Amino acid sequence: MKKILFIFLLFLIIRPASSQPNIKSFNFGFEMGWGTYSMNELKELNTVVLNNLPFPAKIVSDFPPYYYYKPMFVFEFNHSEFGAFITRQSSGSRISSRDYSGEYRFEIRTYAKSFGIHYLIKLNPGDLFEIGLYSDLGQYTSRLKVQESLELFSEESLNEEYTFRTNSFFLEPGFSISCQFRPVILQLTAGYNYEFSKKGLSANTIEMINIHSGKRAKISWDGFRAGASLYFCVSAK
Repeated sequence: MKKILFIFLLFLIIRPASSQPNIKSFNFGFEMGWGTYSMNELKELNTVVLNNLPFPAKIVSDFPPYYYYKPMFVFEFNHSEFGAFITRQSSGSRISSRDYSGEYRFEIRTYAKSFGIHYLIKLNPGDLFEIGLYSDLGQYTSRLKVQESLELFSEESLNEEYTFRTNSFFLEPGFSISCQFRPVILQLTAGYNYEFSKKGLSANTIEMINIHSGKRAKISWDGFRAGASLYFCVSAK
């Protein structure tokens, strides 16, 4: 499956540029969207922590869908577009227990920055509403913070914090609908973000271990993405 997706992306990127040699415009855009993030191994970690606590507690947040932000720069041709982007996204979880005697918290916060390349094929170029198929390829640089705290009778009994880092790559195929009001373009996108070549989480000499596999735990940004973009176009002619 990984090879099929990667070959599909390469096919899109290396399509001969000779068929559309002239740049139509330079487009500067900003996309804001909503993403779902699987985080399977981290959810398992939350379950293990919850089941081993000596007092009642509950998971009040478990990596829910959240916003992402994506500035882009695109070279637009008559039948396609090619460009680059950066993205920032985040998610998190919390286990909590609170009563008259004090409060316990176990929090995980995840952040990712990415840089990548974007390619889109227009299915009906020139129409007021253009439909396209896109593919994004990039690299994630992820950071994860774990904080555990316990306060009993207004006194802090536990307060530990660790920061882990990791890297990975991702592929996001999807489709778009663009409404042309030159020099402005409004665009809606929907796709699936598939992460690969993931590395385990580490913090200097400390590693976060998946108790089921015995290997370093991994972040998983896999999930659906849906966004809305606004582009400002500068004509190349």
